[in-house]
Amino acid sequence: MQKTTIIVSAQDGLTNRTATRFIEVANRYKSRLTICRPGHTINAKSLLGVLSLKVKRGDEIEVMADGPDEEKALEALVKFIEEEP
Repeated sequence: MQKTTIIVSAQDGLTNRTATRFIEVANRYKSRLTICRPGHTINAKSLLGVLSLKVKRGDEIEVMADGPDEEKALEALVKFIEEEP
């Protein structure tokens, strides 16, 4: 299992359009992917789950990956979050 903590830089956070694109990236991988915030852990491949976190710009989240391609999956998700305008 690998995990990292990251600050969301996307202007709108992880809402609607950005969350949909985030999930598209997550679904490219076989690993189990989760996002954690205090008191909440959700499946990073679930649109409703991601939207339920109500992640805003500047929020800190922990992204975890566990599985055969965990390193690549985590790298791709972190890159997406860091580069999303």
